Amino acid sequence: MDEIEAKILLNEDDVKQIVSVLGEPHFFSQKNTFYVQGSQFVRVREERGKTILTVKGARKHGKFNRRSEQEIVSQLPKKHITGLLELLSFQETLSYEKYRAEYLSYGCTVALDILPDGRYYLEVEGKTRKIEMALRYLNLGHHPIEKMSYAELLQNKCKGHISEAAEVF
Repeated sequence: MDEIEAKILLNEDDVKQIVSVLGEPHFFSQKNTFYVQGSQFVRVREERGKTILTVKGARKHGKFNRRSEQEIVSQLPKKHITGLLELLSFQETLSYEKYRAEYLSYGCTVALDILPDGRYYLEVEGKTRKIEMALRYLNLGHHPIEKMSYAELLQNKCKGHISEAAEVF
């Protein structure tokens, strides 16, 4: 299945606007760990008592971020999933925790995220036309779409190369 999303870097006024329109956020933790083997990578996410294994395909061109995505949701502890990945020769490359609040708007999942470095991002996932409608409703239609993934953004920050408004993982 294809995932289509818009990711936008937010400033303080943007966050206030989102909260005024969608309501007070209720944040939860998402722990993300990336594993790589050759050119293949997977993400293991822990959130709200679940472990989610995600494999994403190559990026596709378009106005918004688009790529194929397959997920398996498990009630098993993370160590069982990561043990399997290690048996398959995948190696851990990056791990981070972010905080997320989720809303629904215009048939889209709208996620307000706080990265470990304190930056706020908004992700709107759904069908292209619905994403456009949700962004207009939130008065964010004019903001640039970030093309890098959170993993790329965090790796670049560690290297000292941040894109102001520039996704693989």
